[in-house]
Amino acid sequence: MIFLLVIACEIALAAEPKRVMLLHSLGREFRPWNVYANTIRTELGLQSPWALDVIEHSLITARFRDDDSENAFVEYLRALYAKHPLNLIICLGAPAVDFVQRHRHELFASTPMLFTSVAEPLIGIAGLVRDAPGIGEAFTMLTTEPGPDVAPYHGRQIAVLRAADWHAWLDYSQPANELLRPLPAGSLEVSQVVA
Repeated sequence: MIFLLVIACEIALAAEPKRVMLLHSLGREFRPWNVYANTIRTELGLQSPWALDVIEHSLITARFRDDDSENAFVEYLRALYAKHPLNLIICLGAPAVDFVQRHRHELFASTPMLFTSVAEPLIGIAGLVRDAPGIGEAFTMLTTEPGPDVAPYHGRQIAVLRAADWHAWLDYSQPANELLRPLPAGSLEVSQVVA
C-alpha cells in the first residue's frame, strides 16, 4: 500500500508542469516587450518537451520607484512561489532584470541565471578550434574578467564578441587584447533558468 502511494506521488510530480514566469517591466502591453513576450510564449509552447504553466506578472512598481510597493510585491512573490518554485524566469526589459538581480537571494536563490544581449539579437563567443588526432575538432571558449553585469554572479565571463568584431577575430586584423574584454554595464540582461 505504501509502495503504491509512493509511485502515485512520483507520477503526480512527474506530470506537474514546469512553471515559467514572464516578468514585464512596465506592463503587459508596452512595446516592444509585448511583441517579445508573444514570441517567447509561442516558442516555449512549440519547443518545450514539458507541459508549461506560463505565469505573467508586471513590475508596476517600476513606474513609481516606491520602496513600499516593491516590498509588497516581493512578499507577494515569496508567498506565491514558496511551495511551488519557478522553473524559469524570463525578464522583459531592464527594470525587471534589475528587480530580479536585487531580490535574487531572497526570492530565486537556487535558480540558475541566463545572460542575453540587450542590444544585439546574436552574440559571438571568442573561442579556439584545433584538430585533435583521435578526437576530431576540439573547441574551447575563452574567458575574461567579468563585466559589471556578470560580476555579481561569477568571477569570469565568456569573451563576448559583438557582431562588429567578428571579422576582426576571424581574420586576425585586430589584436586579441583589443577584442577580448569585459562588456560594459548594461550590455547583458539576466534571466533565471531551471532545466
